[in-house]
Amino acid sequence: MCLWNFGMSNPSYSTALPRLDRVLLDNLFCPVSRKLLEYDHEAQVLISRQAGLVYPISHNIPLLVEELATPLDQHPPASN
Repeated sequence: MCLWNFGMSNPSYSTALPRLDRVLLDNLFCPVSRKLLEYDHEAQVLISRQAGLVYPISHNIPLLVEELATPLDQHPPASN
């Protein structure tokens, strides 16, 4: 059994991704500021206002690497 598969062999995987889990979101911290991250549902990114960074989410996996983050001022504001 491959523990690293994560369902990638399933052809419907990319179209059936679940939203990020609330428990996961409540426990994700910015690796730079060490503060909780804000989830932008529309853009599917995580925002650290304290660090001024926006972290991408790829295939429902938060990519919390500073080198992959973009400056907050380049991120369009979320629509309410």
